[in-house]
Amino acid sequence: MKSLCVLRHAKSTPLDAVTEDFERPLSEKGKKDAEEIGSFLVTENVSVDIVISSPAKRAWKTAKKVSKKIGYSKDLIISDFRIYGADSAELLEIIKDIEDKYSSAMICGHNPSVTALTNLIIARSRIDDIPPCGICKINFNIDSWKDLSEKSGSLVFFKYP
Repeated sequence: MKSLCVLRHAKSTPLDAVTEDFERPLSEKGKKDAEEIGSFLVTENVSVDIVISSPAKRAWKTAKKVSKKIGYSKDLIISDFRIYGADSAELLEIIKDIEDKYSSAMICGHNPSVTALTNLIIARSRIDDIPPCGICKINFNIDSWKDLSEKSGSLVFFKYP
């Protein structure tokens, strides 16, 4: 059994002429929402063995805030540049590359790819849009991440602030 949390980064500051998209920080609402989602995961007894995040500032900070709440060391978060700008198929390949010693994982990225990924891998549901700081937990009846396939997951929850 494998378990995956798909997390969209929290609300960021608006894009402006000075700050590059990659460097946009979390807004105050985004910081609060990340704390809220982390607290929700604690109430649901969610823990993860590995966290992989886009290195974009807003995603990285979201992953750090949520990880801290659930007791996962921010120093262990893996930054994977492929997540920034990835489509759903590329995200699926990143997940398939996770070592099998990890039974639960969290990936923090960007829309529209996190919504598309979720719809690609869940079997009986459809999510129109994962809003900022939205998270889905999905279980898979597999022993190896390499066996993850389309429509093979069971949606456990979909939560957003």
